[in-house]
Amino acid sequence: MARDRKSGGRGGKTNTTDVGKREHGLQANRTPARKTARTGHVRGGNIIGHGRNKNVVFTVDELPSVFPGTFRACFRSETESCPPLCLEKRDIDNIQTYDHVSSSDLITDLEATVALKYVTSPYDQASEIRNNTMIRMLFSELGLMSLTSLHPDYDVCEVYAFPPEPVSDGKIMLSNSSSKDKLTVHVTVVYRRMVGSIDMLYDRKMTQRGVFEVAQQVLSFLCVIHANGYMHMDIKPENVLFDLVDGRVKTVLSDYGELTPMTYLHSSLRIHGQYVVGTFGFMSPLLTDCDDENNVYGVFEKLSHCADKKGENGAGNVDADVVSEVERHDRWAEYFDHNRSRMVVPSDVAKVDLHSLGFVLLNLMTDPGTALNDPSSLMGTFLRRLMLFRKGDFFSASDALRFMCKQHREMGCDTREATKALRAQPVAKCII
Repeated sequence: MARDRKSGGRGGKTNTTDVGKREHGLQANRTPARKTARTGHVRGGNIIGHGRNKNVVFTVDELPSVFPGTFRACFRSETESCPPLCLEKRDIDNIQTYDHVSSSDLITDLEATVALKYVTSPYDQASEIRNNTMIRMLFSELGLMSLTSLHPDYDVCEVYAFPPEPVSDGKIMLSNSSSKDKLTVHVTVVYRRMVGSIDMLYDRKMTQRGVFEVAQQVLSFLCVIHANGYMHMDIKPENVLFDLVDGRVKTVLSDYGELTPMTYLHSSLRIHGQYVVGTFGFMSPLLTDCDDENNVYGVFEKLSHCADKKGENGAGNVDADVVSEVERHDRWAEYFDHNRSRMVVPSDVAKVDLHSLGFVLLNLMTDPGTALNDPSSLMGTFLRRLMLFRKGDFFSASDALRFMCKQHREMGCDTREATKALRAQPVAKCII
């Protein structure tokens, strides 16, 4: 009997991030993924990007346009050795001197190194700040802050703003600073400014080595948070940021707003059979009980078919002798139900983040079909082990990263950060 394929059919958490179908080049009879960015970071302008719920990412010189009126912006840090840094609107507008510091130099320096994210929802804002604080604690303790998108010095920027007021002639006059009852405090999150998100590289041919390096850097981050009992839950191209270091692409995984304890995810999957959080098109099929909105079963069908052709045993002939699309869908749904039921301990849910990373890597590859079918392709072998559930496949970020480090050493690549991440031990018990 065909199961009910209504989205969200068996309870669980509703989708709280960008909901939009993202199709993969591997899916049969479908258009390849659109190779342009929708949200994300730097796009050549100072308003860097727009997210859900009217969230906005911008540079320091855009403070006057994001917060019209008069304001005072204070960059704050939890580190005692880093005192607060304050700017006023006049510093940015008139490039005047403030506290004996050349504002032009100060603003230029901040504009080059800082990206600000204004989260409009108070609940989401509090969650993001709380999660960022925990990520900072984990990675600074291990000396691996370079694996995060967080700014090394500042945590938040508090903007004390007085809104503009209309006057009789219709022009806008800045409100008087004595109108304290109209003071509004906006909290923005401070990140490192980077070149952009990885989806900007879709039109650029990435070699197998380049895709491997992206995978290694993201897996290094996942190793640390998984070792401390947390899942990222929203790995997608827009959340993988890159910078150019000595002419090479250096990537970090950003946006920690959906960080989820492994214990909570594990219990939710066992009770409800689903936990719909993330971005459709990059969400693990373990999180949903159907594929109507996520549209990823076709990727696993292709991976399994390639594995069978190589004699590796794919998904146990899930689609063998199945003609009906509905039957094929239901058999794949049963396949993921079965593997979901095999998640005995909370750490088993790590496969959820690995699936999302696999979808990102497939979008970076210029010709994923050829790579998967090429018997000599290390990337094809790596992706099948990352995504499928066979004996010997990767069921943790550390399994995948050890394989990656071995290959990178043979290529002569730098594996110091990855090796350090593999040694990561739980830093402290943090509740989020």
